[in-house]
Amino acid sequence: MKPAPTVPYSIEFRSRPANLGNLVSHGVVFGGDWNGEACPDWSTVQGLYGHHNCFNHFYTTNLIWYSDTNTRLLWERVDQVVYCPTCDGSPVKRLGDIDGNNIRELVHNASEFNDYRVEVRTNDIRFFLNNHLVFTYNAQNSENAMAWINDPYFGVFASTDEYSNSTARFEYIKVTPLDN
Repeated sequence: MKPAPTVPYSIEFRSRPANLGNLVSHGVVFGGDWNGEACPDWSTVQGLYGHHNCFNHFYTTNLIWYSDTNTRLLWERVDQVVYCPTCDGSPVKRLGDIDGNNIRELVHNASEFNDYRVEVRTNDIRFFLNNHLVFTYNAQNSENAMAWINDPYFGVFASTDEYSNSTARFEYIKVTPLDN
């Protein structure tokens, strides 16, 4: 893994869902921690799903596909990841600031490539779609909004809520420092 630059920095990416099944999602994660150990530890089920080596907390830009013209941004600040094999649904649960106040409906060509940018700044995090600001996350959203901005690890993800696999295509991802 590589760390992002110190705050302020941006993560830019161009992506599209490759599989257009209902509720497939993808995006970037950032503000993650890492202790230097294998992440995840693929040697056991516990190591794979219940590890504590990295990404115990982070932010996600969860871009959920609904139709050719609609994506939903579910902004998440994940404060803890819990492995619960006896829980319903996925055995891995994300806990933190994940609520309906941090959802934005994005009307655009959702099945094609789009340009996204996340700007991580000292007092807020800004999310752009095709060079238009669509969401700002700061202390007005949550008292602890900026809790993980100084943890530098980032990555990409894909997820699904239903019965279909989730695959995303990333044309590029670029992480660069920003001017103050």
